[in-house]
Amino acid sequence: MTRKTIRCILAIVMVICIIAAMPLPAKAAPEGGTSSAAVVLETGTNRVLFESNPNAQMPMASTTKIMTALVALEHGNLDDKVVIPREAVGIEGSSIYLKEGEVLTLEQLLYGLMLSSGNDVAVAVACHVGGSVEGFVDMMNTKAMEIGAENTRFTNPNGLHDDNHYTTAYDLALITSCALKNPEFQKICSTQYKEIPGPEGTPRTLKNKNKLLWQYEGGNGVKTGYTKAAGKCLVASAKREDMQVVCVVLNSSSMFIQSMALMDEAFECFDNVPVLSEGEPLGTIPVEGANVDSVTICMDEEIRLPLTKEEENEINVRVSMVPKLEAPVEAGLPLGRLEVFIGKTKVMEMGITLEDTIPEKAWGDWLHEIVRGWRLSNILKISP
Repeated sequence: MTRKTIRCILAIVMVICIIAAMPLPAKAAPEGGTSSAAVVLETGTNRVLFESNPNAQMPMASTTKIMTALVALEHGNLDDKVVIPREAVGIEGSSIYLKEGEVLTLEQLLYGLMLSSGNDVAVAVACHVGGSVEGFVDMMNTKAMEIGAENTRFTNPNGLHDDNHYTTAYDLALITSCALKNPEFQKICSTQYKEIPGPEGTPRTLKNKNKLLWQYEGGNGVKTGYTKAAGKCLVASAKREDMQVVCVVLNSSSMFIQSMALMDEAFECFDNVPVLSEGEPLGTIPVEGANVDSVTICMDEEIRLPLTKEEENEINVRVSMVPKLEAPVEAGLPLGRLEVFIGKTKVMEMGITLEDTIPEKAWGDWLHEIVRGWRLSNILKISP
């Protein structure tokens, strides 16, 4: 057993202890920390690396604004001029103190949303993009279902407490993984400082409340949150080499310290390992009635998985495809499935589809083959 393997095993045990409300490992956080729920997820595959109480429905405070920003980016235009409505003024909690009639771009508002956690900004964005807060909340809930966040329900765009407004650590990690695939979201949530216009010519200087952007190697997001009911919540993210992780802690006594410890263990124990290479052949399928006898199906992109050293030796890839094709065949036709197992546990599944259309053999081609076959048979007959 290698030294890194031993360290990983010990690290996993310590992480379980962290989330179970026992002291944090001394190397990560001598003062310790606890949380009601936590998840660490790798964003390339959405594989959960560590979890504790991942599916408990809980309030999430301003981490709600991750979904607010994502929906706004997908349905709005960053250059839009947004006139601040009356209903966005004087919202309780964190604020950038918007004034009625003030005009900012949607992009500027999203910086106010994610860096300064403006509850007033969330309402302004919702009214602009969704036509009303209610309309925008419907869009948030629809997006949650699309992502697969089945235990999540939004009633507002800012995270102010409502008994019917909740998520889970796992759902919030899924939502964040989706959001981080948006380049504009990545840019905004990783920004430390931003200056946007103020109401009377004096600029607002926004400072990101996420300390990990300064304190953690590779830290690149995402959002803090706090209400009395939700406690301290943090969705943190970091990238080292070629692995991007998201860490969610809900109702944490020491959200920054705990998140750093959990992500440290993820980076220590897991490597982002190539499982299949781009262009690697998966198999060959015979084709009838076409100008080609068969097609070889290859990977169109590399697949990587976050794996421990032990898991690297337990990877098993299974490919199942249709036995044959009959032309014509349209591009996009499902051909089968690719499954990746660690031991007996399936960790990834994806469909295999035909990339290019295979046309039916033309009549001229059929005639050419008939004539060629006839000539060949005659030659064979007269050969000595």
